[in-house]
Amino acid sequence: MASDPDEVLPRGVEIDENPDTKYRVDLQVHTKWSDGYLTPDVLLDRANNPQRLISVISFTDHDTTRGYDTPGLRQLKEGYAEGILRRVTEIEFSDGHPHTKACCIDPADPGAPHQGMPLLEYQGPPMPVSFMQNSPATDALVASYRTFLIQGAEISTRLDGRRFDLLAYFMPASDPWFNEVFERQVEPREKRAKLMVDDLREQYKWPITMQEVLSETGIARRVFQPHIASAILYLRDDNKIDIPRHWRISDVITEYLSPGCDAYHPINLEVLPTTQEVIERLLILGAVPVMPYSKSCDSVATMRLLQEWACGLMGAEVVNLRSTKEQIDDMRKAVTENGVQLETSGSDFHGLYHDRKDRRKLGVPATEPYKVLENLIKHRQRIQNR
Repeated sequence: MASDPDEVLPRGVEIDENPDTKYRVDLQVHTKWSDGYLTPDVLLDRANNPQRLISVISFTDHDTTRGYDTPGLRQLKEGYAEGILRRVTEIEFSDGHPHTKACCIDPADPGAPHQGMPLLEYQGPPMPVSFMQNSPATDALVASYRTFLIQGAEISTRLDGRRFDLLAYFMPASDPWFNEVFERQVEPREKRAKLMVDDLREQYKWPITMQEVLSETGIARRVFQPHIASAILYLRDDNKIDIPRHWRISDVITEYLSPGCDAYHPINLEVLPTTQEVIERLLILGAVPVMPYSKSCDSVATMRLLQEWACGLMGAEVVNLRSTKEQIDDMRKAVTENGVQLETSGSDFHGLYHDRKDRRKLGVPATEPYKVLENLIKHRQRIQNR
């Protein structure tokens, strides 16, 4: 862990071990709609905890934005708070705090003219429920009391003959092109999972079934490696297989479900769009493409490759709770050399039951949490002004 806040990026963000740090940001969080354990509503409630406030958060589920259409978030985006709809019309930053203006709208007659109605102006947290509508990616920024929620996703792509995940912020809740891209992955992912389950049964004689794996997916009905790993751990807990008691989901994936393992099967790259195609579509929609931290690929080399292609990559996840000091330094150097100006941070939080003792907590400690939000909004405006 770094102790000097100037030693890590992005600016205003530092990794420390102080549980009392007041403000945090987290731009890589997974929910029950992909391979996380908690619902978006529960996560947003946790983010608003004043003792461990997440000032800026994004739910970046794998290849879906369905988590943003849950009843709780739908109500939030409709903006009803104490009978008044507050629609953010402007957002500015000064002294490290967001200043927003919102029109009060009568929910009984939302179509009524707004002229002459009071204009609210308030600074920083705590904030009333509101949302910012900014075409073309509507409903992409929500303010929930003390927390800004940026609509996002983590998108599977293929780059240079391998799978490459890409983070996207200010992602629209629904887009025909992405809807088709995401839907065509569902069946291949389930077939891939079945191959791995069959191999586990054959090679290790484990009584694992596809039904047990599917039960772990819950509302998402999309199968990822953590779902298989979770099913394996439940078999261990029931004394049906013999693996170490201290193992968590990450350990099971490393030992049995990663490249090089006997039961591992890669995803069919043919069902994935290219990285260039995805970035081009994101820019059309006004969304901001960012390269995430990855322990399975050379992030610095990948960034340089993308910049050589001049394909529109706008940022990089420089700080991740799994990053080492050396990796942070390498990413800082690559960001500078390749002209990537946007730096983000995330925990890659999943909140899985069997990882309840994982040190990877929700939120990265931040000294200036709204600086990250300000930079994201500036880059989005650059896209929209092209």
